[in-house]
Amino acid sequence: RAFISQHYAPSKTSLKQKLIEKVLVTPTVHPVLKLAAKTFSRFSSPLRTDKSKKSSYSFINHYSQEITSEPVTRAPVQKVSRTKAQVLLFKGCSSDLFEQQVLEDIIVLLNACRYKVIIPEQQYCCGALGVRQGDAQTVHTMAQKNISTFVPLLKESQAIISLNNACSAHLKEYKKLLVDSEAEVFSNKTVDALSFL
Repeated sequence: RAFISQHYAPSKTSLKQKLIEKVLVTPTVHPVLKLAAKTFSRFSSPLRTDKSKKSSYSFINHYSQEITSEPVTRAPVQKVSRTKAQVLLFKGCSSDLFEQQVLEDIIVLLNACRYKVIIPEQQYCCGALGVRQGDAQTVHTMAQKNISTFVPLLKESQAIISLNNACSAHLKEYKKLLVDSEAEVFSNKTVDALSFL
């Protein structure tokens, strides 16, 4: 895809698709989007479950359902007694926006297995969107940023837990994208949440 992107005119991407992808890979926008969705959901009509009706499953309704629970960073991370080990949680861009409850649930499960869960603040999109677009530079940039964030914390952590299996697969490819020891450590420590459990 990188070769095609460099040698052929790119296919046209809709403005809507570009906007969605830009929002996903920009974590600083996520808190604003969450607050806006929560605010607007108070004025929108209730979510309809009848699929025969023409009302759409709107982003505002969907998102307001996801963010009504406690934020993931306030999940019971510190309440683990007799901690066995520590793990790092890779949220990914879509999980951070659309799967807040899943993020909390995985923390509860890991805590129940006596793992302390650390969520590094400075984490970025895994880069899979860039791979799809053939944007090798963006993919490398994202990989370098994530490696520099996670690798220093791996000295005291058993694994990097990823919720999204597409993210997990791509994070494991970092050692092929950036052939260095840190990238290899990062990839080898990355595991899908269900596989880890």
